[in-house]
Amino acid sequence: MHQLHGVSAYLGFILIAIHLGFHWKEMQEKLCRWLGISYTSFAYVFLSRITALMIIGYGIHASFLRASLRIIWRLWGATLQSRII
Repeated sequence: MHQLHGVSAYLGFILIAIHLGFHWKEMQEKLCRWLGISYTSFAYVFLSRITALMIIGYGIHASFLRASLRIIWRLWGATLQSRII
């Protein structure tokens, strides 16, 4: 049951990402109108690239953090089991 829950959550993330991808151009245009800048302006290109790099960096950080926490959890769980026995 736990695996089904995890798979469903990841599948939901993938479907949301695909849905956002379909509407990405619209969101960019609305953001440009809201900020009052051109889609091809240096400010927009610079901000969008910095934002993308921050998102990518956070994703990498979170992946390694999750992996390291999983390793620590397994080691801690192993030490707890050895103390019980």
